[in-house]
Amino acid sequence: MSKLTGLLLIIGVIGLSSGLPASTKQVKATLFARNIDPTELPTGSNGTGKSPVHVVLNVQVKTLLAADSKSRSLKLQMLVKMRWTDRRLVYTPFPPDTSPDNVTLDSSALEKFWVPMIYYVNGLEKETDKANQFIRVFVKTGEVEYSSLVTITTSCPMNLRYFPHDTQTCLVQLSSYGNSVSDMVFEWNKKSAASVLPNVALPDYSLQDYTTRNCDAVTNTGVYSCLQLELKLKREGGFYCMHVYIPCTMLILVSWLSYFLHPTKSATARLIVVIAALALAVVGISNFNLQAPRTGYTKSIDVWTGISLTFILIALVEFVAVNYMNQYPCPRSKYCKKQPPPSDGVDNAEQQTPLNPNGEGKSPQQCKMFEDSEDGNTCGAKLDVIFRISIPGLFLVFAILYWILFV
Repeated sequence: MSKLTGLLLIIGVIGLSSGLPASTKQVKATLFARNIDPTELPTGSNGTGKSPVHVVLNVQVKTLLAADSKSRSLKLQMLVKMRWTDRRLVYTPFPPDTSPDNVTLDSSALEKFWVPMIYYVNGLEKETDKANQFIRVFVKTGEVEYSSLVTITTSCPMNLRYFPHDTQTCLVQLSSYGNSVSDMVFEWNKKSAASVLPNVALPDYSLQDYTTRNCDAVTNTGVYSCLQLELKLKREGGFYCMHVYIPCTMLILVSWLSYFLHPTKSATARLIVVIAALALAVVGISNFNLQAPRTGYTKSIDVWTGISLTFILIALVEFVAVNYMNQYPCPRSKYCKKQPPPSDGVDNAEQQTPLNPNGEGKSPQQCKMFEDSEDGNTCGAKLDVIFRISIPGLFLVFAILYWILFV
């Protein structure tokens, strides 16, 4: 015992024996003078030394700092509060009882008194703010309350099959370090196990819910007490809607313009439209994939981008097919047989009226649609008409199924 500590202890005892109120400094000096071994566990919750020390915890999430889908991690700041009983810190003053009910100690007391050691099971990085650590001792009962502000990065395994419409559950696991359940037990505070400050969110995520439970670990050396905080995070899809879904849809609509251009007179314009849409889609999707999390399986956004490229590629394939089909006239209807021109030079409509096998005639206007002309009445033009209706309808069906299955 140092001379200064002994002097403060004597002064405190003299002051109490004389009936003067015990100051906070005197109580602190008395507690520090007891030379408590910080490595020795308290006597237990019932004072017999046979039961384990019960440490009651509650946590408060101050802020969410980052959630990284690439590294599968969550970084947050939270306040950890622990409460236990250490009868070695009970202070019994001389009558009259004028001593304070509790005293607050700074972080230097961590080296003097026993404090539970917490091990973050899934923690990757941990930083404790020493300026925001304190111990409060309720001197009449021996209860100790310890608070610490911790910034921690935890691993958060993510299932990204529904990315970017996914919901992830990240865990913060607090376990006893070195003391099995026979020596120390962690318990959640029954009144308030966990809390979250209002408006806690991330740019990419919103906090949907949080729950607490036990996660005791069984090892070869014994059972170790563990508490688990589960944070349910839902990804916000606004960014991906503006930078992936809408641009892909717009490029698909641009590629569909080729279906409405003249198959022969605007062949060059059709090719430019389709090639430009395809090139922009490939570049944009490639740049996005460089920033997206890598997985060994297909994500929902991969389905959208892949099908989008397919629809644009269909427009290119259709252009090639139309260009090839325009080189050959469409087969003439079997009911339309072109009659030779009249010999007398008189336009006789009856001679140009085709006959079907039943002998029923068709007008020249009905047969004209089967004739090859420079206005686009070719098989390629008819293919354009088919694609104008079928491809948008097929894309609409795909979009509906996509939002039902993945969103």
